[in-house]
Amino acid sequence: MDNRLLRLRNKRIKDIKVTSKIKSVINEWYKKYQIGELKDERRNYLNFENNILKKLLGYKDEDFQFEYPLDGRSVEFMIMKDDKPYIAVELKGTQTKDLTRKQTGERYSAVEQASNYANKKSSIKWYIVSNYYEFRLYNSESQNKYISFTLDDLKPNGYDFDEKRISQFFKVFSREAVLEKDYLNKLYYSEGLFPEDFNLENEFYKLYNQTRLMIIKELSTNNPINKEEAIEYAQLILNRYIFVCFCEDKNLLPDSISSEEILTPIRRKVLAIATIWSRLNELFYFINNGNPDNDITGYNGGLFKEDLSHLRIRDKIEDNTFYKDINVKWNFPEQEHIIDHEIRNYPDINQIYRNLLIISSFDFQTDLTENILGHIFENSISDLEELKNEKESKRKKEGVYYTPEYITKYICENTIIPYLSNENNNTIESLIKEYKNNFKKLEDKLHNIKILDPACGSGAFLNKATDTLLSIHKAIFEAKNNQENNLDKEFDNIDNRRDILINNIHGVDLNHESIEITKLGLFLKVCKKGIKLPDLDKNIKCGNSLIDDSAVTHKPFIWKKEFKEVFNNGGFDIVIGNPPYVRIQNISHDEIDYYKNKYITAYEKVDLSILFIELSQHILKENGTSGLITSNAFLNTGYGKKLRELFLEKIKLNSMIDFGDLPIFPDALTYVSIFIFSKSKSKSFKYYHVKKLHEDLNSIKFEDIDISELNKESWNLKSYNLRYIFEKIKKHPPLIEIGKCWVGIISGADEIFIFDNLNNIKIEKDVFIPLIRSKDCIRYSYSKPSKYIIYPYQLSDSKTKILSETQIKEKYPKLFKYFKANESKLRKRKDSRKTLQKEPNWYKLIRHGTINTFKKEKIVFPGEAKKSKFSIDIYESGYSGARVFSITMENIDYSIKYLLAILNSKLIEKYIKSISPMRKGGYYSYSAKYMDELPIPQISYNSQEVFISNVENIMNNNEKLDKEIKSFHKYLVSDFHVTKINKKLTEYYTLSFEDLYKQVKKQYKQITRQEKDKLEDEYTLSIKIVEPLQKEIEEIDKKIDNLVYELYELTNGEIDIIEKSLE
Repeated sequence: MDNRLLRLRNKRIKDIKVTSKIKSVINEWYKKYQIGELKDERRNYLNFENNILKKLLGYKDEDFQFEYPLDGRSVEFMIMKDDKPYIAVELKGTQTKDLTRKQTGERYSAVEQASNYANKKSSIKWYIVSNYYEFRLYNSESQNKYISFTLDDLKPNGYDFDEKRISQFFKVFSREAVLEKDYLNKLYYSEGLFPEDFNLENEFYKLYNQTRLMIIKELSTNNPINKEEAIEYAQLILNRYIFVCFCEDKNLLPDSISSEEILTPIRRKVLAIATIWSRLNELFYFINNGNPDNDITGYNGGLFKEDLSHLRIRDKIEDNTFYKDINVKWNFPEQEHIIDHEIRNYPDINQIYRNLLIISSFDFQTDLTENILGHIFENSISDLEELKNEKESKRKKEGVYYTPEYITKYICENTIIPYLSNENNNTIESLIKEYKNNFKKLEDKLHNIKILDPACGSGAFLNKATDTLLSIHKAIFEAKNNQENNLDKEFDNIDNRRDILINNIHGVDLNHESIEITKLGLFLKVCKKGIKLPDLDKNIKCGNSLIDDSAVTHKPFIWKKEFKEVFNNGGFDIVIGNPPYVRIQNISHDEIDYYKNKYITAYEKVDLSILFIELSQHILKENGTSGLITSNAFLNTGYGKKLRELFLEKIKLNSMIDFGDLPIFPDALTYVSIFIFSKSKSKSFKYYHVKKLHEDLNSIKFEDIDISELNKESWNLKSYNLRYIFEKIKKHPPLIEIGKCWVGIISGADEIFIFDNLNNIKIEKDVFIPLIRSKDCIRYSYSKPSKYIIYPYQLSDSKTKILSETQIKEKYPKLFKYFKANESKLRKRKDSRKTLQKEPNWYKLIRHGTINTFKKEKIVFPGEAKKSKFSIDIYESGYSGARVFSITMENIDYSIKYLLAILNSKLIEKYIKSISPMRKGGYYSYSAKYMDELPIPQISYNSQEVFISNVENIMNNNEKLDKEIKSFHKYLVSDFHVTKINKKLTEYYTLSFEDLYKQVKKQYKQITRQEKDKLEDEYTLSIKIVEPLQKEIEEIDKKIDNLVYELYELTNGEIDIIEKSLE
């Protein structure tokens, strides 16, 4: 291979030249430190801004915000990227020696506070913590590791400058590194700050995925096979090539053998129909069987067993648009330049081989380690599934993600080690101490333990389980050597790992490609020259873990047949994994019916993650243990009732770690928890609610939950300490006794029925009604509908009835024409499982609500919200289905404003969050199911008046506030031609005038001095109106909260608990 290609592997980030100006700024800052000028935090904010951020690191005014408001606090400085907070800067004075220690009177250390900021905004990827002497950089996803520089690093002992260290400092903190050249991602790997280079990993995955898509297209186009076979073969070819690249860089195969097989016929100019493919297939044959003449070991293991010589991958493709439809791009320009030079004589070479050469250019020992490859394999599983289902991969667009290693490590260690222990130890050190007088007993247990992942995907959990068992074996080996005073022996990692794979590790997955990827991931860690790979076909199997009936699936899995030896001994000792979450829409009706007949927990809506918990119980030994990270939605949902019953009656829940709304998996559909459980019934279990990502799970302090205090209806464990307060609240009658919660309109085709406005609409106007959407519900306000919806219904005998097709044709001919033009789409809509193809009223709304409800004054609110947003509709509006609900008063003795006060209170918001499930993004369900049962005190109308008057005051003030804000926005549009009122301008009252001016200037470039002065006058005038209103609204809001606390008879201590729980 060309030496230039090899040198790419060792390329470093270029050093930054340290100028005299840089040295001067560092020198001045060091002097301030020496004479004690930097002790005080606040007095040096301006110093830090001018000297460090601007002069030294090159940031401009528009790059950062001072005292950035976040969650009721101010971040000292926030570095912005694409108008979003990107790096939070938390400062202390030099008096704070330890940035990880809490200072007197403070709840958090500087590091903890900055970490909290990062957890509040997903766009904050990094945070800097400094005491003006030490400068630390943390990544929001690796909070236990950081890069640190001190002033003495930059100017050792206050004398000479360390230019290399200063250059490194700039690579981390400078404007050029952060905002222009994105050096930070490179530092993931090159500086050893993080375990993987995310940028390399992300780009390499794109290359890997593009190559796979190309091979699939080539095979399916030029070979007599179907698409599913093409996918299977493409994955196998790529698995083999990756294995070859890995082994050549580990000196287990001849160096550069992968690229030489491609480059040799190119250099010799002997390309024909499929010369390169023939050579690669011959190489695969040699790797399977061995070829001593070429120093190739026969590895076997099943990976290279199948002969692929019947396939054809062309050397050249004359049609340069052949792969045009594969829209995956990657960025390795230097590798491309060198490879293109190598293949310059063949511009029509098949792009597959170009990609394979670029794959070969990486060092699989240092650049693409087993861990990075594991992440790539895990991410590839979802793309394979979506390829088969012909769906676009969301992950493909958003980049690589995987089960975090600290999760797999925790689950494996906290199931395997306690299972091996007789004393419930959960560390290897304590396990070794326990068996120090009888290692033979522990070794026997280790040899016989059977571990399973029933949905193994890419094998992440099986790899980590193997690591855990290997660590225990090694600890025994070292302890025995110490006992025998024999220090000459060396532990053989590979031989022991091979034994573990054969004796202990088992996996099942629905996808054949997943099984092959799992095996590949396991093979990469046991490659040894001269030794064949272990045969894992008996351990890692393909099938549907949940279904054993061939009439329902073509891949039924009969556990006792497939793992006969395991079940002859009672089942698996350990079941671990991350079960798939599959939308019910993607499950066939036959499968749903099967699950409901087979599984107790398939109740109401089928959730596969729930079924895997029940399956674990069926396949575990009587004393076995299971550890799963999976959806926790069943804790509060109706469909989780049967699983809650199982946990109360038959499953022993040992511990639960709740990650709440933390983004463990970026595109997860629900929130997850780690559940560790076994058979039999328990009296209590341990619970912990994780507050931040990458918290050390082995150091957490669990709360004991008494099983007898839970019931099958709903579990809100985060509010467990509030249960006695909620019991007091629940003594009051339900809301449904004085009001009624209603579901709104569901169209099934919003793009046809819903309009932004009625201007220039060629449909009769009187067939529309105003429509409230979620964003229109503003707390303590009159909701103003932002949309209009076609509503082909009328009142008849006080009932809402649909207009017949004839009536529409006669009364609304334009609407009739519109409906007919969209008839095909309207008929394809589904009402439950059925389409409207044969429905006479094919133009109907899927859910139409009732006219009588719409006409009433009513409370409206979002069906899902982070915080309570109850408002009032007085415009006889409809409202949008599951996104918005309404409550009407059904008892004239109760005021709608009295009810509004209760619903918007802190106490009832906390109560709602305790009974409803949390959704993605920190949203809670506010559906009718929960609203109708809210406990509402029934008091006299006279007693309600204090609530009513306060609600009227706060709503009046909100109206005034809204009017003033809109007036200022209108001024910006009319006088400065601002075309986009972005988020910052929407909340202009949170900005300083200079920040407002910058925002306006972005859209209205040339502002004269007179215009600027006028803008400042208008801004100042508006702020004088807005701020008093906001203050008064806040005071009334607090007054209403106190009235509600009093209404429910809470003590001061109970109020304090509620208030703290909302922080």
